Amino acid sequence: MKQATYPFYEMSTVQDSFPGVVKHSLARVFNILPTWYRRKADRIRLSELSPRLRLDAGMTETQWFNEISKPFWRK
Repeated sequence: MKQATYPFYEMSTVQDSFPGVVKHSLARVFNILPTWYRRKADRIRLSELSPRLRLDAGMTETQWFNEISKPFWRK
């Protein structure tokens, strides 16, 4: 019985595609960094809002707390 081969598991294919994978991964990280920075900065500013301004923005205390508690990588 002939054993099935999968080209994406062959060593030559993995070696050939590795630089492309690394470049693609780095590009994704560098593209997402500004978004993460903006989210963190926005949440810091939101945490500094007075209760009156928070109510003017239409946020309950629970919504406000949930938003400022999120890590920067979550929407």
